[in-house]
Amino acid sequence: MIQLCCTSDIHGNLLNYDVALDQKKPYGLSSLPSLLKRFDPLTTVLIDNGDILQGSALATYLNTHPQAKHTIAQAMNACGYQFFNLGNHDFNYGLDVLLSFLNELNAQCISGNVLYQGKPLGQSVIHTIGSHRIALIGAVTDYIPHWEKPEHIQELEFISVIDHVKHEVNRLRQLVDSVVVVYHGGFEKDLNTGVATERLTGENVGYELTRIEGIDVLFTGHQHRSIATIQNNMACLQCGFEGIEVMLASYEEQAWLPKLIQLQDFNYTSEIETLYHDDLPGFNAWLNTPCGELDEDRYQLTDDLHDRLVKPPLISLFNQIMMKETKADCASSSLFNALIGLPKKPTMKDILAAYPYPNIIVVKELNYETLKAYLEQLASFFSLDHEGHIVITESFVSPKKQLYNYDMIDGVEYTFDISKPWGSRVTSLTYKGQPLSQDSILTCAMNNYRSVGGGDFAMVAQAPLIFDTGKDMMTLLVETLTSEKITFVNHTSNITIHAGGKL
Repeated sequence: MIQLCCTSDIHGNLLNYDVALDQKKPYGLSSLPSLLKRFDPLTTVLIDNGDILQGSALATYLNTHPQAKHTIAQAMNACGYQFFNLGNHDFNYGLDVLLSFLNELNAQCISGNVLYQGKPLGQSVIHTIGSHRIALIGAVTDYIPHWEKPEHIQELEFISVIDHVKHEVNRLRQLVDSVVVVYHGGFEKDLNTGVATERLTGENVGYELTRIEGIDVLFTGHQHRSIATIQNNMACLQCGFEGIEVMLASYEEQAWLPKLIQLQDFNYTSEIETLYHDDLPGFNAWLNTPCGELDEDRYQLTDDLHDRLVKPPLISLFNQIMMKETKADCASSSLFNALIGLPKKPTMKDILAAYPYPNIIVVKELNYETLKAYLEQLASFFSLDHEGHIVITESFVSPKKQLYNYDMIDGVEYTFDISKPWGSRVTSLTYKGQPLSQDSILTCAMNNYRSVGGGDFAMVAQAPLIFDTGKDMMTLLVETLTSEKITFVNHTSNITIHAGGKL
């Protein structure tokens, strides 16, 4: 029996420890060695499907502190990874970090649809187990230029995933017994009905890949969904993030069978933690570095819905810092899937937990039409249940939780009436107490993910870029909080959300 074991979207969770909650967690890369001991190494292939470099406090520390001795690559080497496919977040720290990672990684990069200085960063591989030949084809979503900071990808070219995979399947199918595609992207349509589950931007093309004849196994990622099924005679898989699950495709009786394995069912091992033994004192000291003091103890979060219906002070803090740094007229921020606020006296650990992504802050110019369209799309985050109560729209919860795609804007005052149809819910929009006119133009500070249309905000992507701070939000938070004895936040209730007059 042949076992293809594939992880995806580990997001820097190398150790079985949750920095935000300050406790051990029952999953992560440190549990992987226990699972692998159950398999015969001669008939097992270990693959990672990207998004390993970003997403945890340890990853941030390692990627921003050159003196850190051990790299993420060494943890993967210790696990015995043989093949690696790039994820979109692996570009977040720039080419120097990415290329250094790939250089130290023992696993072979198979991402053939990314060109660096005209040459692929990776290439397809024919891997033989016994007499069974397996073609491994890697591809990462070619939608990355819509999100990533330009200087991080200025020497890169992203080839169409569909074009690349079709070409490689046609080239390799007759040379092997099985074709395996490792794709860092998700499914844009329901696998059973073919009905679109999102706007078809090209970010995810997994369903379209299932229509390509000649593929036996399709490993996917990016959406953090749990999928193990057979479609079009193809084993299709996707797993949750942070090492919660591992994808397994087993070749038994002339067929590939898909399965998800829960890492919490396997014991934590110290093999990975040992690699970082010398780094941990510096890492922990960095995490516990005091970062100033806030005016009141009011920056905690409580509920997914409430903290978006009623703008919390934490959002005012984010937006105020961006407006102060950029002198923009307004600023927009979102809360993330995990509701983690800030204590009155935060440390670096608290800041990383509250704002875990290395988003660069930029300023876009929004005319009235663009701002109105932006707000209308934000209003689609809410729906009414059968009793007329405001709830979060299902598409923001399933099939992938994406609560981070709801922004709250400071600097303008606006009202949503959720009882009205999508596209006509903004019932008032003012700036400094005066209604905005059709020829109004405002500058708006935001993170680079949203500025390039991340979350399907095409209207924001098309707006002119005015200013790039070159600083990520974590840096701005630390600079602000540590430069003032006490940071005062002007928290205003500038957003009103109701349903036909009922709050």
